[in-house]
Amino acid sequence: MRKADRRTGSGAGVPQQHPAAPKAKWWCVTDGCGFTAYGAGPADGLCHDCRTEMEADPIDPAELAEAARAFAAAGFHPDVAH
Repeated sequence: MRKADRRTGSGAGVPQQHPAAPKAKWWCVTDGCGFTAYGAGPADGLCHDCRTEMEADPIDPAELAEAARAFAAAGFHPDVAH
């Protein structure tokens, strides 16, 4: 059908192409994250992972000590390379 339109000149032709406007790039505002994306960034400037990490509850020192004891009892020692 296109060939016939081109031969007869009855086709409207190819519409003129307009380049899309470039999308803005944003970076996560936390140090060392390195996350980048295109489009409108969030108002707080944080990526999803950094926002989730900041919203997490702080670690209870007693829970941290218990976890360290459990790892030590299992034979894991962070100072020794395995």
